[in-house]
Amino acid sequence: MTETFNPGDTVCLKSHGPVMTVNEKAQGGGLVCVWFAGDEVKHHTFRPEALKPQPCDSISPVGSPD
Repeated sequence: MTETFNPGDTVCLKSHGPVMTVNEKAQGGGLVCVWFAGDEVKHHTFRPEALKPQPCDSISPVGSPD
């Protein structure tokens, strides 16, 4: 079953990767996600099937070791 995500939800790719925030729902069912790579803001549209929820309490503050 595919998760339902909404703007503001924190997610990551099922295959691993950075914690991202769902920014908006795209046409065709994709989700536009945003994240930081250093000081640069990145964004990409992902299929919901490729994402999993990432609880906020497991997110490390920027600059802190994991």
